[in-house]
Order: sequence, then C-alpha cells, then structure tokens
Amino acid sequence: MKKFDPSYEMDNFSWLSARNETFIKLKNAEQAARTERQIRVNGKKYYGEIAKYYNHKLQPLSEVHFDERYDGKIRRSILWILAGVGGFLLLIACINFVNLATAQALKRSREIGVRKVLGGTRSQLFWQFMLETAILTMCSALLAFAFSAVFLPLLNDWTNTHAFNIEVLFQPGLLLFWFLTMSMVMMAAGFYPAVIISGFNPVIALKNKTGMQQSGSFGLRRSLIAFQLIIAQILVIGTLVLVLQLNFFRNADPGFNQNAVITIPLPASDSTQQVRSLLKNSLLHFPDIKTVSYQYEAPMSTMGYGGSVRFDNRADWEKFMISDRFGDESYLDTYKIPLLAGRNFIIRDSVTEFLVNRELMQKAGIRNPEHMIGKQFVDGNSGLEGKIVGVVNNFHLKSLQEEIKPCALFHHPKLYKEVAVRLDTEDFSRSILRIQNAWQKIYPEEVFTYQFVDEKIEKFYEKEDQLATLIRSFAMIAILICCLGLYGMISFMVTHKTKEIGVRKVLGAGVNNIILLFGKEFLILVSTAFIIAAPIAWYVMKNWLDGFAYRIHFHWWILASGGIIILSVTFLTVGFKVIKAAWMNPVKSLATD
Repeated sequence: MKKFDPSYEMDNFSWLSARNETFIKLKNAEQAARTERQIRVNGKKYYGEIAKYYNHKLQPLSEVHFDERYDGKIRRSILWILAGVGGFLLLIACINFVNLATAQALKRSREIGVRKVLGGTRSQLFWQFMLETAILTMCSALLAFAFSAVFLPLLNDWTNTHAFNIEVLFQPGLLLFWFLTMSMVMMAAGFYPAVIISGFNPVIALKNKTGMQQSGSFGLRRSLIAFQLIIAQILVIGTLVLVLQLNFFRNADPGFNQNAVITIPLPASDSTQQVRSLLKNSLLHFPDIKTVSYQYEAPMSTMGYGGSVRFDNRADWEKFMISDRFGDESYLDTYKIPLLAGRNFIIRDSVTEFLVNRELMQKAGIRNPEHMIGKQFVDGNSGLEGKIVGVVNNFHLKSLQEEIKPCALFHHPKLYKEVAVRLDTEDFSRSILRIQNAWQKIYPEEVFTYQFVDEKIEKFYEKEDQLATLIRSFAMIAILICCLGLYGMISFMVTHKTKEIGVRKVLGAGVNNIILLFGKEFLILVSTAFIIAAPIAWYVMKNWLDGFAYRIHFHWWILASGGIIILSVTFLTVGFKVIKAAWMNPVKSLATD
C-alpha cells in the first residue's frame, strides 16, 4: 500500500470504507469461519478505538449476485417465488386436463366398450390414452418452445436486461429441464384419466349408461377445482398487495421535492470554481430556471458515503454511523428540504459548516433542534470538522425499503459530479434546450446528457415493479385456466343433471331455483378455497412486506377483495351455462338420452 500510495499511513485506519472489497482465495471453504474470526481479532488489535464500529464479513463469490445487502442484483427468494408460481400454473393446467379428460370420458364410453368386446385389454387401453396424452403434451411443449422464442424480447423488457436470446433456449440444462417437465406433465395429466377410462365396464359402456361414478370421483374433481381456486386467490391477493405497496412507494413523501429537477453529469474537465460559477450564472439567467446546485448526488440515491462521527467535543466517537450528502449552498432550495432550526451553511475556505437531520440529532441524545446549533462536529469519512449551523427535517436517503439514517449535509467541492437544476415551467423541452445551449458554450467538446430526479428514484423500485408485472401476468393466466376448469365442470354437471332439471321444472321449480341449485355448489367451492387461501396469502405477503422499513398495513379488505374477484369471475364463467340450462324446455330435458 505504501508503494501504491505514498500518503498511506500504516497506523491510520480512517481510509476504511464499505465501498471497498478485498477478494481472498481460501484453501478450502471450511476455513471461512475461522478466517472471519481471525479478521475480527486483527481488527481489535490494530484498529484501536474504532474497532467496535467496523465488522468485516466474508461473502462467498457465488452469493454476490443474490445478496442485495451488498449491491446484489436479485434475491434468491424472488427466483424461488417465480419458480413456484410457474410450477403451480403447470399444476393447475394438469388439474384442468384431468377434469376435462374424465368429463369427456363419457362421450367415449361406447368406443371403450367396443374395444373391450373385441379383445382389448385394460393395459392396452391405458397405454392408448397415455399415448394420446403424450402426443398432446409434446405438441403443447413444441408450441411453448416457439412462443418462448417469440416472447424473449418481452421478457428482456420486463427484466430490463438483454440477457435472453434464442441461444439461451438451446442450453443443455434448459433442454433437460424442458424434457423432464414434459415427462412429468404427461404422467400428472394422463395417469388418472387413463386409469378411469380403461376401467369402464364394457356392458355398461356399450349401453352408454356410464355415470358420474364410472367417470371418476366427482368429489375428487371438486377438490381439484378447489385447489385451482386456492392458487388463483393466493395470486390475486399477492398481486393486490404488490400493487398497493408499489403505489405506496410512489406516493410516499420522501421528505424533499424531487419534481421538475434534472441532474446533468459534470465532465472530467470541470475542475475550477470559476467554470462552475460561469455555468451556474448562465443557467440562472433564464426565467424558467429557479435554482442551480452542484452536488455529488440527489438526497435519495445509492451513494454509500458515510462513516463514524464525533459530536460536541466528546471523547469517544459516537456509537452510530452516519451518511453524508454533499452539495453547495443551493442544495436545500433546489430540493426544498425544510430547516427545523438554524440556517443554511455558508461556503467558507477555512471552516466547514454542517447541517444535520433530525435522526442524527435524536441519535446524539438531543431533543430540541435549537440545542444542536453551534455544536462541534467531526465527519470521520471526509476528515472535515467544523460546527453545526442548522437542523433539517428527515428525508429518505435510499428507498423506502430502508429506515431513515443519521445524515450530515455539507460543502465538499472535490466530490461534486453533477449539477441539479430546478425548473419552473410547463414547457420542459424548451427549458432543456436552453440549458443545453448554455452548456455547450462552456463545454463545447462535451456531450450533454440529463435525467429527471424522479426517474432516478423510480429505479429504486424497479425490481418490485418487475415482480408485480410478472405476478400480475401469472395471476391472469391462473384465472384464465381456472375459468376453463370451471366451465368444464359446469358443463359436466349440466350434462348429468339435464333430466333432473326437467323433472324439477315439471314439478314447479322456477328458473331462480335451478340457478340456486348450481350456484350453491360453486359458492361452497369458492368459499372453501378462500378459507384456505386467505391465511396462506396473508402469511406469505406479510413476510414479504416485513422486508420493507415502510410498508402498507395489511387490512382485512385486501383479503376480502381477492375473494370477491375470484367469486365474480367464477359466477361470470358458469353463469351463462347455468342460465341456459335453467331456461331449457323441460320436454327437451326429459327426452335427453
């Protein structure tokens, strides 16, 4: 280190930073715990009084991508959730196939009878229907493969990546997964219907007298439909919670005003205060520009600057860490951050003036903002020291997934990398064109780029937005599959109750009585599914919400709304068939074979 940086001091550990990483290769994985313990021992030995504030953690390289605490890209739990939802969609599709295949078995009863009379054995018939299922499954799998190729660009848009292309589909691991999934679907969807159909009694089958019992347990079909409804309700409730939480993120007050503020990256050549003043004065000349501020980043950002702090000439460093925000004297006005006490800092050459937030004040054990003014302050990260001249209200430093932390704001021109501009106009295009023209006069060789601050903040919730989009899509697919299953079941019930409906109508039953007869059946199914789905959905989504420092309240009406949506969809699906059966001429009903 001394060779790399001559200013490096062997006994000064103020250069420690959570932004830096050291990679080490162990002889074997079992040494990780022992090595981590030894690092802590070394810390106590060499860091001195600041050892208690720092903790070094070993992280396997294979976990870096999945650990969002250390800038990982996605949690494993989200991938497992998506995989689980995909598996459930396959399962409810298989359930539909079982229900529809067994319901359609009655139409093939005479075919089965003829085959058995001509010498066909049960095993031959079993494998015939398994082969039919296999052909259907393979055709579906090939179509799914083609659709996957077509929808890869959409998947790239959803996940905001360009990682998915046609070559991905031909990876050996994915092809093996595809083949195994296809095989499992063949067995799951085909086995039960094949057993039922191949077991028809040939005499009864030839007379076309097979009924509900011969075509499989009607109770089992009810259970399978109820299972579909449980999954659909869990997905619908989950979607509602995701959407409400995302709306909460977007509408929550961050503690500052990010609207109509754009940030412009500063070029590397921007090194003198004179150039910065020239740009600032040029921009403030326009009437549609309210304020201009130099900064490291906006108040709410991914920046990790911060560290230990010493307050009010106390002997020890404080037992909490702070975050730093760097900006000039216009920073507060640009983001409209309210002062609780004191004044804004004044830029001086000799003494640094600090602003602190309410959270830092409370962590320091002070309740009245006025009592903070004039206190000495040492920022361990920058090494700067001075006095506190103002206390600002709390504002969010990162996303609402994290709690508000103690924060200090001060002038640090060496670190400025952006200029923030607050606009006061309805014609943003004209204002940005003016800014660009002023920029190019001062930096003629540099490319002008800009970004709205609210767009930056929106990216904090990009992963949750992607998850909500995927879960919403899965929920719609699940509801569609459930509708097909419900329609198949009501068709099966109406077919077997046609004569019963005719008898009831002849004996004086009205249309409303017939509708009630069928409606009660599905009301019981949906209610049973809701009683099972509601606690499961509550448990899963409550755990998900607990991962956020700021979240919505999981009210009872969210669960009820999920149940009402599924109930409405159910009655819309079966309603047409039920009403048609209820209005059927009883003479035709009684004449049905």
